[in-house]
Amino acid sequence: MQLIIALVCIYIFFRLQAIIYKTSWKKGFSAGISFESHTCREGDRNSLTETVTNNKLLPLPMVNVKFSTPRSFVFENEDNSSITDYYYRNDVFTLLNRQTIKRTLNFRCMRRGCFNINDISIITSDLLMRQSLSTKFVCNTVIHVYPRRVDITPFEIPFKTIIGNYVTQKHTIDDPFEFRGIREYQPYDTMRSINWKISARQNKLQVNTFFTTASQEVVIFLNLDSEVFTKSERLQEAGIQIAGTLADKFVAQRIPVALETNGHDIFTKEQICRKSGSGPNHIEAIDHSLSRIDLNQPYDDFTTMIKDYFESKISTGGISTNSFYIFISNYRHDNLMDYYGTLKSLGLACYFIVPEFKITPVDVSQPDVYTWEVDA
Repeated sequence: MQLIIALVCIYIFFRLQAIIYKTSWKKGFSAGISFESHTCREGDRNSLTETVTNNKLLPLPMVNVKFSTPRSFVFENEDNSSITDYYYRNDVFTLLNRQTIKRTLNFRCMRRGCFNINDISIITSDLLMRQSLSTKFVCNTVIHVYPRRVDITPFEIPFKTIIGNYVTQKHTIDDPFEFRGIREYQPYDTMRSINWKISARQNKLQVNTFFTTASQEVVIFLNLDSEVFTKSERLQEAGIQIAGTLADKFVAQRIPVALETNGHDIFTKEQICRKSGSGPNHIEAIDHSLSRIDLNQPYDDFTTMIKDYFESKISTGGISTNSFYIFISNYRHDNLMDYYGTLKSLGLACYFIVPEFKITPVDVSQPDVYTWEVDA
């Protein structure tokens, strides 16, 4: 009789705990993923933190946490992952009642892009591990990996030329509507810049100073189309890296920079462009835009894009011979190079950078065309 009672009690316990776990295991349970930094640069280290919380009296003997990250995230410990197009993480925890566990995974971001972890799959069991219980938590954690900075030695001479020309024009083209301040007279100042009222008060010559006109800028045109029919992602990434590096260098010299590209945003699907600006926030915005370029989307025709840009500027009188235009394009068919020559003939300061593999010859017969050699 006692054996029967014991068996009945065991059966009741078995069924009761199964029902309790099936109906109550999700209560007070949460899981999430966060990055140490939601922005980093290609090649930088970062870390990802898994957090699981069991905020109830019911313990969870086994919690299996599964999620995927991009293959370009190289984790220091890959024992609990499988690799295909993504890293599939598979981590196991034991959660007692009222317990939170955090696990930090260090990794290196090996590729530019905008990546997100959409959801986390959770698999657990009852106390006797007889039934499988599962759910998903929406995560939507996003990280922007900015393009790597590159050595600008191949473009050093024209870079210094642009800096020199800009500094020269900066002293000769001031905007009379943008008052900056007053300083003491210098021998190179014009008589009309003297503020006679302040000079009389200070008993020495003082001059008005103005901010430079906004028409002085560098406009970077980035083409993601290639010279040949077969798309080379290495050359495309090289072009993106060059654009980001040059923008950073010019902004560091307080030169306003604008970005125009025929690439599209990975989320909004819109063509990416940034109006002229300067300062740390502006270069952050450019890097942010470059990280969101989706190389899997079709590109707009680059020649048509720049024709529309310059024709709209010419029609509105907004084009300036004081600006500098840099084209970054592996594509260099006659339609593009002929229009580039037309812009040069109009007296515009244009420079053409061709990112190309070292083994591929590049025709540099056009003026101010530079080859940026890329390792295959």
